[in-house]
Amino acid sequence: MVAAKLDPRPVVYLLQAISSDCVRSKVVGPVLIVASKGDQHGESRQLAGNPIHPMLVPLPIGLFVFSFICDLIFMFGSGNAVWSTVALYAIGGGIIGALLAAVFGLIDLLSLDASKAKTIGIWHMVINLTVVALFIVSFLQRMGGPAESRLPVLLSLIAVLLLAVSGWLGGEMVFVHGVASARERQPKLPPTGLR
Repeated sequence: MVAAKLDPRPVVYLLQAISSDCVRSKVVGPVLIVASKGDQHGESRQLAGNPIHPMLVPLPIGLFVFSFICDLIFMFGSGNAVWSTVALYAIGGGIIGALLAAVFGLIDLLSLDASKAKTIGIWHMVINLTVVALFIVSFLQRMGGPAESRLPVLLSLIAVLLLAVSGWLGGEMVFVHGVASARERQPKLPPTGLR
């Protein structure tokens, strides 16, 4: 058996790009975690050159929305209590994921200079914490109440609507104000032959 020779250039270029814009770095297993110098908006926690907060938020968002869909299927579809149970577990996972993402979001928020982006970031954080609080109340209501209760579903509906507003604010910070965006700093990598 002949081992295939791997082209090391992509890894070397990635490490050069990271180290050229790095304040602190730490190797954790196979991954390099860095605190980027950031742009005029401050420092961002990064994993292999990418901000950590945006990597974490899709999981709780997906779980929260999925839990609401499960509620709708239970209420207006099958009536099978399994859907209510699945919604409960999805909410539990979403709460854990959201709190983990919030830690890195707070770190990024605290590194921002006073600006319109920071004001938007504060609103983004407040709305997200409200969403998590609503889902925690919904989770606790589900744990102690009957599956047919409508209050937890109403709380989930309100939370999902607020989540959409918060997502729009997060997009505003990234796409309009350039927070955690390094488009202008990304080096042009030569072709590696890998496709």
